Amino acid sequence: MSTTLLDLLSLVNPDVLAAVRHTRQVTGAALLALAQQLADAAAIQEAYRALPAAEKAFMDRLLLRGSDWAAGLQIELVGLELAEPDTPPALSDQFRYLPSLTRANSRRFGDIYARLLAAGLVFTIEPSYFSPQPLDFSPGRMLCVPAEVQRALPRPDLDLKLIEDSAISGRRLARAEFSCLRFFALWEQVSRQPIRRTVQGSLRRVDVRKAGRALVMGGQAWNDQEIVELTEFYVTVAAHLGILDDGPDLLNSHPAPAVFKLSQPALLQAALAVRFQAQPPGPDGSIIEAGAQSLAAQKVQTELLRFLQTLPQNAWISFDSFSQSVRRLAPELLRTRAQQAMGAGWNIHEQPLIADFIRGALHWLAACDVALDSSGDLVAFRLLPEGLAALLADQAPTRPEPGLIVVQPTFQIIALPPLALDMLCQLSDFANLTRLAEAPEFKLTKESLYRAAQAGYSLDQVIETLQRWSRSALPGNVQREMEEWAGRHARITLRRSAPLLQAASEALLDELLADRALAPFFGERLAPTVVELTTDEAHRPAQLWQTLVNRGELAMQMDAEAPTGGWRVTAEGEVRSVAALPDPLWLPVLQKVAAPAADANAPPGTVWTITPEKVRALADKNSSAAPYLVQLQKLVRSPLPADLIQRIERWARPPETAQIGQVILLRVSVAETATNLLADRSLRGALRPLPGADGSWLVVKEEALPRVRARLAAWEVTVTEGTWG
Repeated sequence: MSTTLLDLLSLVNPDVLAAVRHTRQVTGAALLALAQQLADAAAIQEAYRALPAAEKAFMDRLLLRGSDWAAGLQIELVGLELAEPDTPPALSDQFRYLPSLTRANSRRFGDIYARLLAAGLVFTIEPSYFSPQPLDFSPGRMLCVPAEVQRALPRPDLDLKLIEDSAISGRRLARAEFSCLRFFALWEQVSRQPIRRTVQGSLRRVDVRKAGRALVMGGQAWNDQEIVELTEFYVTVAAHLGILDDGPDLLNSHPAPAVFKLSQPALLQAALAVRFQAQPPGPDGSIIEAGAQSLAAQKVQTELLRFLQTLPQNAWISFDSFSQSVRRLAPELLRTRAQQAMGAGWNIHEQPLIADFIRGALHWLAACDVALDSSGDLVAFRLLPEGLAALLADQAPTRPEPGLIVVQPTFQIIALPPLALDMLCQLSDFANLTRLAEAPEFKLTKESLYRAAQAGYSLDQVIETLQRWSRSALPGNVQREMEEWAGRHARITLRRSAPLLQAASEALLDELLADRALAPFFGERLAPTVVELTTDEAHRPAQLWQTLVNRGELAMQMDAEAPTGGWRVTAEGEVRSVAALPDPLWLPVLQKVAAPAADANAPPGTVWTITPEKVRALADKNSSAAPYLVQLQKLVRSPLPADLIQRIERWARPPETAQIGQVILLRVSVAETATNLLADRSLRGALRPLPGADGSWLVVKEEALPRVRARLAAWEVTVTEGTWG
């Protein structure tokens, strides 16, 4: 006679079973000992292997899913004729069991549940045994399989179809490095060209496609539909991670995403967490306001992730066979049987949800490779051990030291792994991303250095950063060309607050006025280096700027709104304008953070210096420099020097004082002599004990030193002079 589930449960020590049934009388200290008296694990495993197919399927379903609703378990037990319902079902076609309030004492259900609990096969909360009270099942209580049991019992046999690697076509391979790099690529692309919204609020498809093409790694070929799916996933997750800012009219890049400082596994874990909570852009294109997914969908994804851990890895698994295995082990994964009978079937509702989760979040976050057919449907997938482990790790590893960059004589910059996304963000401030690959490639250009100058970077800062990251000097031709480019940036400044052009010298402005291509843009010459600009539609500032570019001049553009940037700050605390003539709109901020400085080689108002008085004036009540640093950061987009930040934080604190002086100390070999000296009336006020020292140390007033010497001589005490070190 074959072993049954009841036989398996009968292996539990009856004394333990009785104690479990009366567990309300068991003290907390006895619970651990009670758990240790469970039936022998080897005996349970042997009986488990011998279970009939139907009963083993029930246990497999419970073990693989990890948790289930109490009512669902009751249905399974009744269906296997292992138990009888306390009340008959109302409708046999749509069977559901309404639990009785007294079933905890029912021999039909109470014993079975008690045996399941005592055997450690199910529990009300994982992983602790007997907490809360194991027989206290209210309607809807969730039953769980402890993790210890899942590890101890044999892995259930799954009816999965494995496919040979040679038979797979349409494969899409995933790599964790690429998954993280795409977040940077999206940030970089959107910082250059924000994603616009239509009048209805949806994202413009042309901008989405442009952003999507920036996410395609070198050597990959995807169709338009795949690019849109990829972009929508990354846009949704990036908006919730703080990489993108979702505004009413534009989707723009956040200036400094905090998640870019995370390690690669930590970033992927954060992305999966927000993906569970976020939903893709709806028909109206909304992201942040779209709300959370239904709790049911989140539960399904969590259950699927747990189930996937039991599957073979590094092997191609047929998706259809996987879907049917899930259906067999978790028939009510998302909807009840009654809901499935009345509505769309499993293949219409549950199966697409599972496919979207695998080919979407898990694939994009490097947990699996996927294979698609010609229609783009999921055919097979292959779990990647390292990727899946990184997503499920309890604690993400710390970020390793970033790799080097290589600056080539062709002005190409190659960033070598391991990559730090915050470092790539700073690199993109003064170099153009040209190729997204395992080792991203950038290029230094005249325009990229101009962009850096607009952001407040000096040429010295750019060169120092490149040399520090490459740990070597720059190629000679690269540095010379950069110096030539930078030398032309500040020669001409265009104003938008007032339509003016200022040249670095009178001779340069003479050249510009003599240029026939530029003449239509100019009005009256207001000063030797300043000319008024025309304001008609035919001669806009953008056209003037482009005409200057054609002439070889990159003019500094100062916006009327006084945007962040326009100044650079040195480690010595010097604040210097990147333009020849600072915009007066900066004056209120400058006066708060710095004082004017004289520089014979610079125009008036272009050089300021940071002082302790300015820092203390903006420090908050806790003597924090944060308010001051916020104001200073408005002037410059490039990172502030670390030494300068430390000095500012020191200045924000109240001034500290110190005093240096000298005292005369007397040390006697016999403590009684010191006592007699203090008691001597002729020496009153001349001596005092040294605080914190023993009785042989005294402090002597300088003017009383001759009297102390005389008294010691009278007592025939030998006196020597010296210092203690």
